[in-house]
Amino acid sequence: MELTFIGGADGVTGSASLLTDTRLGLRALVDCGAHAERELERPDGAPRLGFDARHLSCVFLTHAHRDHCGRLPQLHRAGFRGPVYCTQATAEMTRIALFDAAKFSREYDANDVEMIDFQPLDRRADFAFARPMRLHGVAVTLHRSAHILGAVAVTIAWRSRTSTRRSICFSGDIGGNTPANPYQSLLAGQQTPGPVDYLVVESTRGAEPARPEHYKSFADRQAAWAGVFADSDARGGGPVVAPCFAIHRAQELWFDLDHVLRSTGAGAPD
Repeated sequence: MELTFIGGADGVTGSASLLTDTRLGLRALVDCGAHAERELERPDGAPRLGFDARHLSCVFLTHAHRDHCGRLPQLHRAGFRGPVYCTQATAEMTRIALFDAAKFSREYDANDVEMIDFQPLDRRADFAFARPMRLHGVAVTLHRSAHILGAVAVTIAWRSRTSTRRSICFSGDIGGNTPANPYQSLLAGQQTPGPVDYLVVESTRGAEPARPEHYKSFADRQAAWAGVFADSDARGGGPVVAPCFAIHRAQELWFDLDHVLRSTGAGAPD
């Protein structure tokens, strides 16, 4: 088994990792993300793929953020016709995000998005998180993540030429929830993968200091919202504008507003 980093290794965005095993006949991509950095004459900022997309067996998609899924339409345009394995929530949100991005892209259009063969593994009757499934000659295990709705870590295991079991886990992006403090209310506490031989972990913010604890408190967040509404009422009322630019932040925001308005007797948000 060979691992090649197509993106995300020497930059912040464009996550894509290629797993190749000629003995098993496997060429699988883990994520296929867009690049935030833009280069001259490359509208999405991405370098060339570096491999023949027509020979890919499949793609394993960890979650629906653009830096992990944004180049799937280009992959299809380059000749890939295999399945994209993910969760049902990831498939639905990825389609929405890519259809929206297609309106502004010079690299693909809505037809390329429509042709992506999403195959949600959690729709299968025998599926369970943390339970291996046999796909393309390897054992694939999804572990629920606390990064975004539908997000997972992916463990891939195989037998080496000496019949020794080997495994590698791709974390995807990791959310801040912990079992003791699931402060992102709509996201499940992340599961911890079992023992693996190799671990590919994203660490975009790994060198930054720990976030202050008040940012990781649901109670503090509710108190802050209550303070905003109290200040608005004191000024005579009026609209409160809360810009939101991220996929799952929107529903977290809606959840927070619903909770704080009901608890203060103001009713559900309009």
